[in-house]
Amino acid sequence: MRSAPAAVCSMGLVFVAITLGCGGEQAAAPLVIAAAPRRAVASATPPRSSADLAPPRAPTDAPEPEALRFFLDHLAAPAVPPSSGAPPGVAAIALANTALGEAKGLTAAGPPVFARLLVGQRLSIPVTLPPGRCATFLAQGGLGVIEIDLFLTTPAEGTVPAFLASEVASGPVAVIGGRKGCMAAPEGAPSALVLHAIVRRGEGNVLAQVFARDAPP
Repeated sequence: MRSAPAAVCSMGLVFVAITLGCGGEQAAAPLVIAAAPRRAVASATPPRSSADLAPPRAPTDAPEPEALRFFLDHLAAPAVPPSSGAPPGVAAIALANTALGEAKGLTAAGPPVFARLLVGQRLSIPVTLPPGRCATFLAQGGLGVIEIDLFLTTPAEGTVPAFLASEVASGPVAVIGGRKGCMAAPEGAPSALVLHAIVRRGEGNVLAQVFARDAPP
């Protein structure tokens, strides 16, 4: 696997999850990562709105072209809602094992989210990442899933989103902000983001989960 931070706008934390859709389906609820403890600062200046903040610095690498083209080609189709059933056991165990190496020292920001996806289908989940926190996003495919890609973006709202990070997987596991570095929101970025998990090859259960901790100073 290889990861490539990519972006052009704001950032916050998006939590994506995908897996076998057994049971009913429901709209993806926003995942809000707990804010870091606030330090008292004496100041008469009121808080700035996101419109007043400078955009974050653009990353040096852009999403892998072929994976990006595949994602954009399927972006117009609605995302698959997460299942309301219990995550499949085998995929859940595999995800937990992946987290042992990729999210060591981090705490789960919520339970795994899952759905069953076909080629080109995705699960898109809104997430919030406050300043002072960083996160790791994991997606684990079950039997039949060959390749998963993850994209962390600004909300699209009918337009092409700005890309903040991506992971183009060569197998059924994709990670953003793993052992190579917990991902924090860039300075000046808004907290509202969207995490997309899309199956590029194969089909089957996909489980995803977000882990977080205080960002290093």
